[in-house]
Amino acid sequence: METKFNVVYTGLQEGVTAEEFIAKFCDKFGVSEKKAQQIVSSTSDVVVKKDLGEVKAKKYASAFESCGIMIRLDEIVNEPVEKPGGLSLEPMAEEKEAAEKVAAVPQCPKCGSENIEADECKACGIYISKYIGNQENASIQYEEESEKVNNDAASGNMNSESNPYATPEASLANTIISKEGQGSLEGGINGDYDFTIGEIFGEAWEKTKGAKGTFLLSWLFYMLVAFAVNFIFAFLGPDPEVLMQQGRMGEGMAWAVIPSLISIPLLYPVLAGIILLGIHRAVDADISASSVFSHYKKIVPLTLLTIATGLLTMLGFMLLVLPGLYLAIAYMMAMALVIDRDMGVWEAMETSRKAVTKHWFKIFLLYLVLGLLMMVASIPIFIGLIWVLPLASILHGVLYKYMFGVESVE
Repeated sequence: METKFNVVYTGLQEGVTAEEFIAKFCDKFGVSEKKAQQIVSSTSDVVVKKDLGEVKAKKYASAFESCGIMIRLDEIVNEPVEKPGGLSLEPMAEEKEAAEKVAAVPQCPKCGSENIEADECKACGIYISKYIGNQENASIQYEEESEKVNNDAASGNMNSESNPYATPEASLANTIISKEGQGSLEGGINGDYDFTIGEIFGEAWEKTKGAKGTFLLSWLFYMLVAFAVNFIFAFLGPDPEVLMQQGRMGEGMAWAVIPSLISIPLLYPVLAGIILLGIHRAVDADISASSVFSHYKKIVPLTLLTIATGLLTMLGFMLLVLPGLYLAIAYMMAMALVIDRDMGVWEAMETSRKAVTKHWFKIFLLYLVLGLLMMVASIPIFIGLIWVLPLASILHGVLYKYMFGVESVE
């Protein structure tokens, strides 16, 4: 039977700083700085790849060593037993395989274009190594664990205990990134995500390449539906101001609200469709403008969600403004959770609120910058919105991807 090996990280190479390793590691494997930091901050060995044949083990060892770290190959005797303690990064090295395949790709695997520079397709804007990694369902799993070896460890019996390097009250759980560059639902709720405003804008802008037409057409569909709804009410419904001037205050206030309530189930499924387009573009999935009309099957939860978040936010603004501002940002991801993960109304609201609260101020600044950009883009007869509307749609999807990961794309 072929001898198997574990590929184990044992420390930084002499003269290599943690910052240098993180930069090289993130560039080579496409992971976040936070994940790379977990490796160098570990006080014990890290199994980066396990249960490999000798040839593959040496190949992966070489790839990791090129990032500036020291690697040890541990031969597995009989049944594979993980070394006690440390972090398991298996199967992170699959990222390397995806990157190596880029050189052998004569054309873009998504659009077929041969206009490729380095790792990027200039035609559709995807990064080929990431796209291949996603298509092959490459996964990165970090397991924070510590194991106590007793006298019969040789027989494979090991007792697990909590991480001795964690703070006394720390609760350890696996953090799983199901697809490259994405967060997880549990991680989002716990606030285990991070970003910079420039990073989000930069990635969103890159992904507008080749997709602006799709998003502009989807927004045109939304505006046509909105125009049709307003047109109908302008002719069929009485003017609320006229009713109020006639002293019919109750009727006037009712007719001021009724059109808005009726427009919600007609308009917001289309808006949800645009949000999902942005989410799918964030992971380089196929998108189509006509798909925005396919979400009327969720008309009830989307309507209830819009009314509930609107009422709570309005109540918050009535209570000294700040609670309303907090809720307006906190519920930002609720509709995306309903449409991508098929959550219930209250579950989506609470999930969004808990996740956003962990980085509320940074997310507020992100959307403040986006709002100012949209205002500036609207000044010269809205011409700038040709670029900013697609950017805004994709930006929301990119942030959602970082926070929760995308469920609706296999």
